[in-house]
Amino acid sequence: MKTIAYLPYLVFTLLIVLGAGQAQNDAADLILVNAKIFTASDANPHADAIAIKGDWVIAVGTNERVNALAGPNTRRIDAAGRCAH
Repeated sequence: MKTIAYLPYLVFTLLIVLGAGQAQNDAADLILVNAKIFTASDANPHADAIAIKGDWVIAVGTNERVNALAGPNTRRIDAAGRCAH
């Protein structure tokens, strides 16, 4: 009966540990901020920042939105207003 009483604590701990690992895995590998990025989108033709993970672009948008995808191992590049091709 004591084992069952500890079950909620065990489940809660596992969820926290697994969730923290997932958040770190979702972080971008590379973030380019303060750039001039042409998106070719009629709705938003230009963006300030881009986030890349592996071979994929995972976000394009404002510096704030893209910076939110950074993790502890994310490489950050400040383009200082230059164009990104």
